[in-house]
Amino acid sequence: MGAMAVIVAPVLTHCFGDGGLPATEWTGPPFSAEIVPQKEPAKPPARIYVGEGRIRLEMGDPLDRAAIVFDPARRTTLIISLKDRSYIDAGMFTSLLARGTVPLMRFLHPMHADDPCIDWNSTVENVSMWPVGVAVHAHSSDSTPHLVCHHQGSESVNGRPAQKWTVAEKGASDSGTVWIDDRLHLIVKSTSHSGGVELHDIQEGPQPAALFEPPAGYRRLGFSEIFAKLRHTTAAN
Repeated sequence: MGAMAVIVAPVLTHCFGDGGLPATEWTGPPFSAEIVPQKEPAKPPARIYVGEGRIRLEMGDPLDRAAIVFDPARRTTLIISLKDRSYIDAGMFTSLLARGTVPLMRFLHPMHADDPCIDWNSTVENVSMWPVGVAVHAHSSDSTPHLVCHHQGSESVNGRPAQKWTVAEKGASDSGTVWIDDRLHLIVKSTSHSGGVELHDIQEGPQPAALFEPPAGYRRLGFSEIFAKLRHTTAAN
């Protein structure tokens, strides 16, 4: 269950931090894609599956793969070890994850096609680092950071038409660049001084329902068993 411990920490504390906002669901078309970091293209990519308001994220090495399945409508969160064929029902964390879904999804899926910064400026407050690598700080006159987007025209990303935008805080020299897919209205590429990511192998269409449910034939673990294994691993080291 080492992979589960690895996956829980970054997802809970970074991807779905406690934003204090009501939950939202993905409103775009269903799809799946590989998430490839530009600085580590040889690293095994994570894969995201999105469908009917549910999200599945798989990551890790091929021999130690893990997944987290987040379903805010059903208030369930599954943490799955593909290697051990076991899973945790972490529903107690669902409300915590849901509170961070609004800023995350509004970043990835801005609704204002003519200016994505409208969504980002209305969502994020007191953020030290925006995901495109742009430092953002609340101004003293109000609580909203002032990101400015400049449209750079249309450009293809891995064979898919997209709109290119540069993003910077008003008055700052740092900037990042994002490409928003024309069909999914989703960020499919981002770059900045700190790195960037791309979505590869995008597959549009309904995703298998089994991806978002407790896997058949897998053993359900209780938290007491997991903590006991972690204590044993810590003691052995």
